[in-house]
Amino acid sequence: MIKYSICFLQCCAVLAAVLYSYSTKAGEAEDSVAALEQQISFLKYIETFAEPQDVGRLHLLAKVSKKVKILVKTQGLSNRETFRAYDVLIITYQSSSNFLDSIATDRSKSAIESLQKTTDGIVEKIGEPAGSKITHMVFVEFKEKLDDLAKLNMSKDLSAKITSLLPGVGRTIAVADQDFDTPPTYDLSVPLAQRVADELYPLLREISAGEEGFRQAVDIMGLIEFYLEFVGK
Repeated sequence: MIKYSICFLQCCAVLAAVLYSYSTKAGEAEDSVAALEQQISFLKYIETFAEPQDVGRLHLLAKVSKKVKILVKTQGLSNRETFRAYDVLIITYQSSSNFLDSIATDRSKSAIESLQKTTDGIVEKIGEPAGSKITHMVFVEFKEKLDDLAKLNMSKDLSAKITSLLPGVGRTIAVADQDFDTPPTYDLSVPLAQRVADELYPLLREISAGEEGFRQAVDIMGLIEFYLEFVGK
């Protein structure tokens, strides 16, 4: 009887430890989601006082936060993909610090400071990124934007320009996925980003009159401007 009682108590202790661990992880995930939701909320508020040309970069930050939020909810904090997404989030926000300071107004300054404090808290909890895949994130997002553009009415010139960019975008995504943010990646990505700024931007004006076209245009420009700033161009 004593033997069985000891076994029972040991099983109870193990179960309690497992439940405690699960409860702790659940609490950590909830805190992480709350921080990400704060980022998204601050960005939405800041956007109301931002100039139209700056909105695209705010949309990029919000999308990065939303992606991590989904991964935390579906995959958990210990998942490899979640940690990689956090690396991208941290670097994206850190690289956008000067941009956020530059668009601050009397009404948005407090929200921008709170956003940056929230991001600092995430970095403190998650840690500094071990590797960077910003190029991969940017050009996957750019490819999605080009696909969305293709659904709009546009001139033959704009359609041809988008088609001409696609092979380079696909190759850049493939190399960036394997080599991360390294010189071989930059050899492809930087000239491509500069080409987009020089050749695609002027053609985007034709679709900017409509609401959806305008949103797509500012998002593309915000994405590429962020990347060129990230690589120091």
